Amino acid sequence: MKIILSLLTLFVSFVTLSSLPSCTKDTTTTITKTDTVIVNDTITGTSLTKTQILASHTWEVEEAYNDISGTVYYYQRDSATSAINLSGIRYTFNTNGTGTYVDGNDNTYNTTWQFTTSDDANMQINFIGLSSNPTDNWTMISITDSVFLQSTYVPSLGLVVTAELVPVP
Repeated sequence: MKIILSLLTLFVSFVTLSSLPSCTKDTTTTITKTDTVIVNDTITGTSLTKTQILASHTWEVEEAYNDISGTVYYYQRDSATSAINLSGIRYTFNTNGTGTYVDGNDNTYNTTWQFTTSDDANMQINFIGLSSNPTDNWTMISITDSVFLQSTYVPSLGLVVTAELVPVP
């Protein structure tokens, strides 16, 4: 009887073990998701006004033509052949309509200035304390951040000056 009981136990154990699910190796899968983000941005440039350009630098004469009673004199900065010397002349413009003028002898004069036309194409400069030519009326031919081209007639001196001014380095 012990043998039958042992066989029966063995049989039940076998059936029980065989009915259990078997183990399998787990597989891990890695999924990588890549997103591309494109950012579109518009940067709007702001143009400077003529007043802001004038006030952003101290200006010196790079090149000038003077027509004195029909005789033309030419000046080019750092040129040994220039007929006139304008190397010391400097202009500073402030946004409030004031400024300074330094002449060729290193004398400094205060100035006031204003645009005289609605398109800012003409301006008047008053040189305070300069008796020989207290007022200039300039025609602004062109102005950018790197060059200022102007022309003026100076009646008290009988001359027309066309000058290219550049920022002092």
